[in-house]
Amino acid sequence: MNKVGQLGQGGPGILTQMVTRPTVADYFEDLALSSVKSLHLGATHSCAILQDCSLYTWGEASRGMLGHRKYKPPEDSMPPFASFPAQVHFGGAGVKCVSASLGASHTLCVSEEGVIWGMGCNFESQLGLAVGKVEEPFPIQSVKERERSDLTDADKIKFVEVAASDHFSAAISEDGRVWTWGAGFNGELGLYNATLCEVPTETHSNLILSLGGAVAVDVGRSFTLVLTRSGNIIVWGQLRPGCGGGPSAHVLDLPIEAKAIACSNQGAAVSDGTQLWRVSSGTPTTWRVVGGKQQSSGALVWPIEEFNKCSHGVKRLAAGGNTFALISESQELWTWGESIGASEAGNVALSPRVECRLQGTPVRDIAIGVSHAAVVVQKANVQDSASALSDS
Repeated sequence: MNKVGQLGQGGPGILTQMVTRPTVADYFEDLALSSVKSLHLGATHSCAILQDCSLYTWGEASRGMLGHRKYKPPEDSMPPFASFPAQVHFGGAGVKCVSASLGASHTLCVSEEGVIWGMGCNFESQLGLAVGKVEEPFPIQSVKERERSDLTDADKIKFVEVAASDHFSAAISEDGRVWTWGAGFNGELGLYNATLCEVPTETHSNLILSLGGAVAVDVGRSFTLVLTRSGNIIVWGQLRPGCGGGPSAHVLDLPIEAKAIACSNQGAAVSDGTQLWRVSSGTPTTWRVVGGKQQSSGALVWPIEEFNKCSHGVKRLAAGGNTFALISESQELWTWGESIGASEAGNVALSPRVECRLQGTPVRDIAIGVSHAAVVVQKANVQDSASALSDS
């Protein structure tokens, strides 16, 4: 559903429609979408980083997660929203963004200088503050920076990637350490002495650095997944309600050297560029799979053979809500899990399948929210275009 403009297609009428077919986002056509560097979606808001490292946001604005002025809704019962992308100016600070991630109601981005900027809901300290909400972007300080005011720029922590969940956040610093903050009632922060952390705090550094350091981090609803330089996967937290959980870190037993990860609410996908594996909770009997491995963490990992045996390759993984997607080596879009933009409710695919609505169209990038998705496709004239889908 596009009720609060999360598809970036404003105008009367379309805000209440479910979009079941890919629809070009006209606003980005005007901006020359070939300049889009990356797309990121949350529950009801969206953002794009352009090649010039500027940040554009749109969608729901009720908790300030867009980082720019609120827009009055046409009906009193609706939350404030922006139906067209608008640039975030960071108070005139001239910030250039290189990475971003959107939670349910907060937005995080990393600047070229390695500073994390946050905006939106902070009721569970997911912005690295005490409580409340922040409607203007602000720099988030690490615990080291808060304890010492005499640090030079060279001594400050420089971050390279962020990941935002509903109630907590995670980041990687340039030295390969992982930092978490927010609410961690199921161990998702990886901290043994805190379930609520108001400042980015490094966690499980000895294990992570022993495997070469972190090169990617992603988060589900209540767990954190880390990809190390050695190709190992580390997990902590709770994959599914009632299925274990805790702050202890576990290295997953996988027969591949992983290169990409993506987390949904209650599971993850892992790939080495050729094979595709699923990470979830449960037992092999429950999932009726062959080759599944029960982990000490309570997680179950297994190969998705229907995809692997066809040798399509994996260039890009993405996930959001309960949906997964990948871009193959031939730039085909494959999806599985809950279908975004399905005309019928309950449309769930257990194995990856080619997205027929974009079949024959080369896909360059994909982002998935809770109930909407956006892709960047390659057009025949070598110009790029954005398409959007929503679900009810």
